Amino acid sequence: MDAGLSRTQQTSVHVLWPAARARGAPAPDRLICETAIGLGHRALMLGLPLTLSPRPAQVGPWLNTRKMCIRDSTKTFAMLGGALLSVTLLPMLMVWLIRGRILPEEKNPISRVLIAAYRPVITWVLRWRWLTIALAVIASLASIWPATRLGTEFMPTLNEGSIFYMPTSLPGMSVTKAAELVQVQDKIIKSFPEVASVIGKAGRAATATDPAPLELSLIHI
Repeated sequence: MDAGLSRTQQTSVHVLWPAARARGAPAPDRLICETAIGLGHRALMLGLPLTLSPRPAQVGPWLNTRKMCIRDSTKTFAMLGGALLSVTLLPMLMVWLIRGRILPEEKNPISRVLIAAYRPVITWVLRWRWLTIALAVIASLASIWPATRLGTEFMPTLNEGSIFYMPTSLPGMSVTKAAELVQVQDKIIKSFPEVASVIGKAGRAATATDPAPLELSLIHI
């Protein structure tokens, strides 16, 4: 999204650039392609650091679980796909969709409101540079003491009367065996008198946001 917004904005500026029009700018499609090629490496370099950032599962051995590896892989492939789409699909969509009369930023009503609100702030910051830096340093130093009192959890301890039990087994098991294991676990857990109900599933649900493999069970107690 960041790459698409920045490149669309830069392309609009190039298309509307008066100096380019005065020199006899090329056709809009060609100009959009040239702009996309010129900004392509920037968009790719913007996405690669996020893709190649340190894995969360490597923060500590207590987090290096199979579930964390699945989530980390999802993040990595999503960022990699976004970086590749920004240099492949995005230029084609820009040629197709950037059509018609393009308003300059100073004539766009939304941009005019944002510029009017932002310009006094950036003017004051640039005029009082050292004061701005001093205030930022003071705010950072003042946050050290509250940060030491936060602890490790932002959410208080909750007792909702339910537990999520997510055991994992060996990979490569069949659907029949996974269902059998879930049934056996449900019967064992339900045998305790404190348990009111048990609902379990094996594998992923019918949604794209559940990357659980078949060997991962989710039991709601």
